Amino acid sequence: MKINLKILTKYLLLSFSILMGCKSKEKEMIANPESDYSFLLEKIRTISNKDSLDLLLKETDELLANEINDSIRIAKVQEVALGLYGQNQFELFKKYSLASYDLSSRSKDSTNMARSLRFIGFAHRRLSRPDSALLYFSEATSLYSRLGDKANEGRMYISMANLREDSKDYVGATSDAIEALKRFDNTQPDRLSEAYHSLAKASYGLGQYDDAISYFENSIEQDLKIGNSFLEISRSKNAIAVALRDQEKYEEAISIWEALMNEEEALQKDLYIYAYVLDNLAHTNLLAGDNENVEEDLQSALS
Repeated sequence: MKINLKILTKYLLLSFSILMGCKSKEKEMIANPESDYSFLLEKIRTISNKDSLDLLLKETDELLANEINDSIRIAKVQEVALGLYGQNQFELFKKYSLASYDLSSRSKDSTNMARSLRFIGFAHRRLSRPDSALLYFSEATSLYSRLGDKANEGRMYISMANLREDSKDYVGATSDAIEALKRFDNTQPDRLSEAYHSLAKASYGLGQYDDAISYFENSIEQDLKIGNSFLEISRSKNAIAVALRDQEKYEEAISIWEALMNEEEALQKDLYIYAYVLDNLAHTNLLAGDNENVEEDLQSALS
């Protein structure tokens, strides 16, 4: 079989195919939509230079030093922390999340203690410190459990599952994802979608392809209930096709990717997904021995 340089180049992309196929749906929605201090988030988002940021941080440090109502300080410091998270200032996000935890502990505010622990865990994850992230996530999970807050407890199990998947601890990730599912009901399709997706990724990592496909399908079912976007659903469909390909069910995998390509205009709204779908389609056609359209698919993926 003759393969030209363009087809060989395709293999440079192939190493990323499964990564995109099993891309996490974890939504790090750590902001509190009920906060009365959302103006601070907007203020931080519009910061355009270091001097403005330094001034805001100075004001926040002065706020922390003032002897005023702790609940007000906690709320404001958390908003500043969230804004810093949005600016990818993860060390500073951690600093003010720790300050929030200290204030919450002093006032015996268990809800904000748990929230602050969650924030600190996200900071460590973003700073590539998975062991520390897992420790804080675990502490937050335990506190939410004591509070009887099943929704946030389930969210923390999803976060721990995704973190374990990053470290290829698929057995631990499976356990966490199952625990998450136990804490959600049919009124929470968004969380069920995340939990099923996490469980699917863990099953895929264990080589349990049929289980992974089933869980991805469960995730899609929940996505449809809440009207998730075509692109969101496409990630799961792409993952299902990858699992089918890995079982040498090439025709079934190709049919999924071709169906996605029938919505090419919508798919192109996320060029990474679009390129991976084309890449996967070209590779699977090659595996199936159908080389007629491989170069065309690959050319599109690389363009």
